[in-house]
Amino acid sequence: MITFQLLSCQVEIDHEDPAIADKLDYLVNRARQPIESRQTFRYEVRGTSPYEIREGGDLVGSYGTPDDVLYVIYSRVHRRVLERFVSSGWVVFHGAIARVKNRRLLILGEKASGKSTLAMRLMFAGHQVEGDEWAMERNGEVLAFPRNLHLKPGIEVQIPEMADHLDTLPITYMGDARISALDPSLLGFDWDITVGPVDEVIWLTANHGGETSLERRPPFDAIRKIIESALGWGETPEAVVAAASRLGGAGGIELVLGDAREGARLLESGPADSDGQTEDQGQGRPL
Repeated sequence: MITFQLLSCQVEIDHEDPAIADKLDYLVNRARQPIESRQTFRYEVRGTSPYEIREGGDLVGSYGTPDDVLYVIYSRVHRRVLERFVSSGWVVFHGAIARVKNRRLLILGEKASGKSTLAMRLMFAGHQVEGDEWAMERNGEVLAFPRNLHLKPGIEVQIPEMADHLDTLPITYMGDARISALDPSLLGFDWDITVGPVDEVIWLTANHGGETSLERRPPFDAIRKIIESALGWGETPEAVVAAASRLGGAGGIELVLGDAREGARLLESGPADSDGQTEDQGQGRPL
């Protein structure tokens, strides 16, 4: 039996084939989530190629490989949890959350913009990363979704500390690309989910291999970028605009990211204010 927590939901997966356990480890997170589980999603995986999947006792379908099983359960369980939160008023954004010194950052960016690489660089620099892909907002508070960090091919170039660990991580494939899943706690890092306001909204503009720069932008730019980062899990347009206005009402920061190490260094320094001093603000609270 495989069990793990996804915020207010518990996931249980019963299976017969040992190969399934190895594959489904891609899903399992060990983040500290001090919130009570209020609902359990139960899956059964029967047989060995083809595999029969049941959810809550109901037949989902028959699938040929362990990768197929992973994809089906991954998609269904994440959709269930995210839809549950959206129905409670949360808005889901494509973003990472990291704490850099005393500042809690919401880092937005499109796919392949470098969110996960930057998050990894910050983590190895001694900062806490809460998540690298999905962040949810409600009433000014932000919460990371505890999904394992997804590492794409070539991560060891910008994060050489990962080179000796990649072969030990659970994997799947996106087309021909091998994607590894990292639970930060397995490398000895603290992985704590918190909820609270963020001190800065950062959005990434990819400039792979080029220069890296950090520049403060006005509220209009910040709100527009935040709206563009909404993932559309059923939120109304009005809810998205309201969330973006709360998050970006004080403006934000554009990070043109050419190199993850330089990007992390600039975030550590913080943007300069009008007097040339760097900013250093508050923190979220435990969930």
